[in-house]
Amino acid sequence: MFEDETQIRSAARISDAIELLGGILVAANPSRTQNERTFLGCVFLEPVATAHHYADRLVLAPHLDTHHSDFEPCVRELLGSGAVGVVVKRPEDALPQLGADVTDALFMLERDADWADTAQSLRALGSGGSRLVASGIRQGDLFALANTLASLSNGAVSLVDTAGRIVGYSTHADQPIDALRRSTTLALHEGHHPRADSQFQQLAASSVALFFEGSRGQYGRVALPVRAAGELLGTVWIIQVDPSGAEATLQFLDSVEALVSHHMLRARETAQADERRSTDLIRALFEDAKSRRAAAAQLGLDSASAHTVVCFRPHDDHGANPVLRAQQLLHQAVTTAKGQFAWSHCALLDGVVVALLRSADAGLTRLFADRITRISEGGSAAGIGRVADTQAMIPRSYRDAASISRLLLTRNRRDAESRDAADLEPLDATTSTVAEFAEMHAELGLAYVGDMLQESELTTDDAAERIWAHDREHRTQLAQTLSTVLAHQGSVRRAALELHVHQNTVRYRLESISSELGIDLDNPATRLWVWLRLRSRA
Repeated sequence: MFEDETQIRSAARISDAIELLGGILVAANPSRTQNERTFLGCVFLEPVATAHHYADRLVLAPHLDTHHSDFEPCVRELLGSGAVGVVVKRPEDALPQLGADVTDALFMLERDADWADTAQSLRALGSGGSRLVASGIRQGDLFALANTLASLSNGAVSLVDTAGRIVGYSTHADQPIDALRRSTTLALHEGHHPRADSQFQQLAASSVALFFEGSRGQYGRVALPVRAAGELLGTVWIIQVDPSGAEATLQFLDSVEALVSHHMLRARETAQADERRSTDLIRALFEDAKSRRAAAAQLGLDSASAHTVVCFRPHDDHGANPVLRAQQLLHQAVTTAKGQFAWSHCALLDGVVVALLRSADAGLTRLFADRITRISEGGSAAGIGRVADTQAMIPRSYRDAASISRLLLTRNRRDAESRDAADLEPLDATTSTVAEFAEMHAELGLAYVGDMLQESELTTDDAAERIWAHDREHRTQLAQTLSTVLAHQGSVRRAALELHVHQNTVRYRLESISSELGIDLDNPATRLWVWLRLRSRA
């Protein structure tokens, strides 16, 4: 059996392995005695291996056929070499009649399970990682994992994916943190993308944990690159208040790397599956009346509760990856909503981050929208739909939110273009805006009227079309000038101030509309029609 005290401490139980693998590994003959057996990791079955190679290990045998005549002798030979048990693929049909000694040592792996991933997880149990399993961490629960790592290392922990998103962090109030940890936790994102961060780059090139000394009032960090099958999944960061303890933290992180990798891989797979499922169900809930009730049931939507939809759109940023920005915004919405509401589902629909919240509290919903837009990289616009008291009203709340966020984004873009045309300093690119239905009711109505007009034949070659054609052909700004004058109830002075031009320039442009295009702006009906067309298009 085990050769020294270190091996005894590192040994894991069979029950730990079954719990870790979450149902894909089962015993052929489950028993309490079997579950209490201990092992020191796993090895694959090799034709030329010595007997000592299998001692105290679980033997993974991908190619052993349970129905082959050599199966029982082979298993007994492995048990005679000291193997704790043998793992095979679950047969398509029932197990054949086997001896009790064979079935007691036999474990079956689901047919679609990955052998390399299974081996990595089992080896982690035999290398000191069993403490994490014993703590009861649910598969892929990165927040529970971070709290357990923080307890074992006595330092605040953050888990970061390869895009720089904080995917888990510890919450022990007695462990000190610094301003950097506080700001990244609030934003759920690192201050710099990993590609632009020298410490991330050093970690990416390393196979072991590294210590980074503190500077400028910040604590030091011990960090670990986490990989699975050669792929970098992310990094673990532990605040190291006392530099003299860094060596012990380095050894601890290296000892649990395989198990952390297992949880991060499971979390990614679960997140991807959940995201696809939520996207399909939420789209059906919003857009497919026939499937709405079934989608609501699968989402766990409470028909007796009120719900509100919030839509987020990232601001235009031609220097950034729009797909990455949308994914970061979705991650922030998902994580924040889970902590703020009893029930929520978020999805990415056609580039728009949609949050479906069980909430009739306008103040709480506004706080949620304000926080997401505040922490989103590059700024964003958020529209809050009307409260849906019934399931049938949820699509209306979605339409409200989607339209409001689109109008806000259009308004921000129009303001930026106006300032650029006037050679003014651009507004802060990270400026974010939030609006509720009541604040945008009139603008939504105008947009709706504009859509109806556009579908009619009344707009063909009308006054507004002639103004827009003139602007396109001569690169003038007649439409913007007239819209601004009408918005200020005909005041040339106030329009000139907003447009940052001389009053005579405004008068000259108005005269051009009348004389060159033959549009009678003294006619109230004409003014109303042109204003409606200009406003609804904007």
